[in-house]
Amino acid sequence: MNNHFKKSLLFLSLLAPLQFVNAESLTQAQLYWDETSSETADTLVISETKPWAVYSQTVDTSNLSTGFHTLNLAVQDSESELSAIYKMNINVIPLANYDLAGQSNVIVTTSMDRSSRGITDSLLSVNGFGQSADGQVWSIATADTKFEGADIGQQYLSLHSSDAFDDVTEPFKLQLVVTEALLAGSPTVSYIDVELNTSLLQESVRTVNGPIYIAEFTSPSSLNSLNSSQLTTADWLGNSITLGESYFAFYDGDTDFIDDRFDPDLDNDGLTNDEEIALGTDPSDSDSDDDGVSDSIEVANNMDPLNGEDIHYDADEDGLTNAEELALGTGVNNPDTDSDGINDGLEVLYGLNPSNGNDAALDKDGDGVSNLDEILAGTLPNNPDSDDDGISDGIEIALGLDPLDSSDALADNDGDGISNIDEIALGTDINNLDSDGDGINDGVELANGSDPLDENSFVGSQLTLIAFDDVNNDGISDWLGYETLESSVAITLFDGSSFANIASFELSHSFESPEVYQLGDRTGDGTQELGIFGFDSGANRYQLIIHNGETGQTLGKWNWPATLGEVEFVALDDLTLDGVQEYAITGIHLVNGARQLVVKDGSTKGGYQTFKWPNLWANARIVTMSDRTGDGVPEVALYGRHTRLDKGQLFAYDGALNTKLDVYNWNKLWRDIELIEMDDIDGDGTIDWGQFGVRKDDGRFQWIIKKGHDKKGVIRTFSWVGDLIDAAPILVGDRTGDGIRDVAVTGTHVDTGKLFIRINDGKQPNKRIANISWPANWEDVQFKELGDLNGDGFNEFGMLGFTKSGRKVQLVVKDGKLLTEYGRYTLDGAWEGISVTSYDTNDDGIADLIIRGVSQSNSQSVIYKLAGEDMSLIDKITVN
Repeated sequence: MNNHFKKSLLFLSLLAPLQFVNAESLTQAQLYWDETSSETADTLVISETKPWAVYSQTVDTSNLSTGFHTLNLAVQDSESELSAIYKMNINVIPLANYDLAGQSNVIVTTSMDRSSRGITDSLLSVNGFGQSADGQVWSIATADTKFEGADIGQQYLSLHSSDAFDDVTEPFKLQLVVTEALLAGSPTVSYIDVELNTSLLQESVRTVNGPIYIAEFTSPSSLNSLNSSQLTTADWLGNSITLGESYFAFYDGDTDFIDDRFDPDLDNDGLTNDEEIALGTDPSDSDSDDDGVSDSIEVANNMDPLNGEDIHYDADEDGLTNAEELALGTGVNNPDTDSDGINDGLEVLYGLNPSNGNDAALDKDGDGVSNLDEILAGTLPNNPDSDDDGISDGIEIALGLDPLDSSDALADNDGDGISNIDEIALGTDINNLDSDGDGINDGVELANGSDPLDENSFVGSQLTLIAFDDVNNDGISDWLGYETLESSVAITLFDGSSFANIASFELSHSFESPEVYQLGDRTGDGTQELGIFGFDSGANRYQLIIHNGETGQTLGKWNWPATLGEVEFVALDDLTLDGVQEYAITGIHLVNGARQLVVKDGSTKGGYQTFKWPNLWANARIVTMSDRTGDGVPEVALYGRHTRLDKGQLFAYDGALNTKLDVYNWNKLWRDIELIEMDDIDGDGTIDWGQFGVRKDDGRFQWIIKKGHDKKGVIRTFSWVGDLIDAAPILVGDRTGDGIRDVAVTGTHVDTGKLFIRINDGKQPNKRIANISWPANWEDVQFKELGDLNGDGFNEFGMLGFTKSGRKVQLVVKDGKLLTEYGRYTLDGAWEGISVTSYDTNDDGIADLIIRGVSQSNSQSVIYKLAGEDMSLIDKITVN
């Protein structure tokens, strides 16, 4: 308690007036204490002019001594000099141990009566009383009274109250003279306000025949102006009102604005006094064991409020003491306060927030592993390389290494002669000794200067073989081999039967990275032409140089300015209807950002059209479509995945007029999409277009076909169960005789590892016509539809791959009609760049097999020629 504060007791008694002043108006008044006289009192002008004049004045009592004092009010009306003197007694009583806050005596009972009737039904208590914090109403008694049938003359209304100390002994009384006029009207009666500090003790009567607010208490909040009172002449004129003893006394040791005599929680620690007594704690001491934690907090957290040592315990065994948990705001009895799977102690240890459940999914050290997964794996959430072996935890976990074992960095998981850490640096697969699947060990490729991530990067010969036309006119397609040199491309033509050298020549260029294209025949000799395309940095232009495919003679050069980025060459169909295809480049315009297709006339080299699209598509490609407008000119279109709408679109322009025709839309149900040029499935004379993709909802593979002549609707939907990995679509030869190629999906079964080709009818939706499979004995496989090897009218299917045991190259062929194994052939030695094809090599009407690749024994390109009827070796040829 603060003993130096003074606590005052205020007693108010209002005496009845001697008489009622019946004057037109009150003109002035004098207010003075009993120690002074009316002659020395201040003269105050009264502003009200009605007979029921109201006089209001604030009186300062701060300098009064304790005991009784009389306040005198002298009023003068318009007809006499001094009509009456009214008195009010004020008793000032000092009390010690006053605190700055507290609660008044609480009114605990009330009763009301009217003098002529006693306790009657017409005088009802309609509002009770109670307790609350400072500034709120503590005790209210409200009554309604009715005067119908009341006796004429003087009547009383009384409020009887008693407080917790039974110190309110006199009733609050209101005297009224009941007249016939009063019964007929609702005049204002009287009120009195007593102000303690800035709060009000208010008794008021508003209107007769209405609510009567007799006692309303609010708490004081400071010592300022404790003894000031506000009085009105309405309390002195025309009514007899007597206030009994009613005082305010405050005792508050815990500054909670509740008098200690009625405070259920003396130390304000959240436990009631009765609860503290039951527990054995001190009701007046919020921390009974002096450990810095309040009794109620200890009880709430199942701690012992009488044991000062338990703040050092770890109740939930999460590595944090009870004191640390309370300071952090975490649960003393919950090892994982935010329920994120990481206990509180570990979160604090690693700089996480034990009260934020979202940080479990975050990656504090940026190693690609969430904080929770790191904890579960035993790695450090705040260290990207827990075992300090140079490989981040995320990479180790993804690759099956141990992020807590530093020795595995120098180990060689796949036995290719390259350590795991070096493979990771190279980007090769630590669990696959042949990362690019070309048949050559990564270590061998690296030692010999080949790229272990590029299946076309060979240790030996750089000769690329591609099927070509019948150059020597013997009825058998020949082969074209080319090798890119620094300033030229070396071309060799090989006989399709014997692989003997037919012709050789070099095509000069000035490009940084030349690309070789097979183009349409321009000379009418039945042989495709060869195009060398690239960027000439010296001339700052893209250029296409066309050569005769049989002789190498230069036929012309087509140039494009360097206004585009991400440039690709595109050979288009004949748009000018002169019998010669057009040439174009596509890319992103360097200034306006639009995707453009800049087309040059294939005959004149002049500009034809520039087609433009906004750059909104990923994996965009240019295609030519069947003529839709009836002018004989193919249409030009761009296909890709719209990046904002996340769906495949085919955006078509008129090939002659360069005006927009239509946008073909596939909805956003699929991912990993690609466009495939189909046959004329609906027989309307236009090529149809199919989109292959993986369903986002259930993982099925689907092939959705749109009409070539109309963007609306879908004409076919082909579906396969999504149980394959490395799945790819292929069009295969017509097996049903309806003139339409059939559709198939290839891949490796996700569970069994078996290899599959699943073929559906290309015209009838979802009609499975063949399932071809191989055991799970091979990896890095290729699927190939071959020719008809046995003359039964069905093409055979081949699987070319490396055996899982020994990495031998094998071709295993399935009979296209019976779907059983037709035969197999194994290549000796180590190979890369392998591929297989088939055609009739001896003009006997039966397709033969050609396996080609680069042998690591002699670093040369080798051809295996196999007989179609029995897969026997016809010849093994080394080509240079």
